[in-house]
Amino acid sequence: MNQNDEFDYRDMYSVPTNKFAVASLACGVIAIITFASLYLPIILGSLAIIFAFLSRNGTRKLAQYSRIGIVCGSITIVGVIATVVYWYIHLPELLQNPTYRDLVQRLLNNALGGDIDLEKFFGITDTSGYLFRLFI
Repeated sequence: MNQNDEFDYRDMYSVPTNKFAVASLACGVIAIITFASLYLPIILGSLAIIFAFLSRNGTRKLAQYSRIGIVCGSITIVGVIATVVYWYIHLPELLQNPTYRDLVQRLLNNALGGDIDLEKFFGITDTSGYLFRLFI
């Protein structure tokens, strides 16, 4: 058999990948990894969803990478929003506890330097849990 007549197995096993699908997967995974920050996971999660829908190329079916990107991006966006809402509701109650209040005060002083007033920093005028009572 001539060498030119041999079958090229690389073409048989190579899977064509869509660049938008790979970008969707990458953005979704990085969004989950950066979950602890505030803005970056929301931006990356949104980009993951946008890239997933751009990867369709006029077809109705999404690639596997796109579906994973949508799941990761959606979980991250919902998780970050739920975390922000939780802290917005419960922070005034937590600051009533003197031990927690001192801990937060020390962390802010070390991170930002100087003496930070918690009420001014968080925009809280009343630490009696008024936000929590609004939702009951």
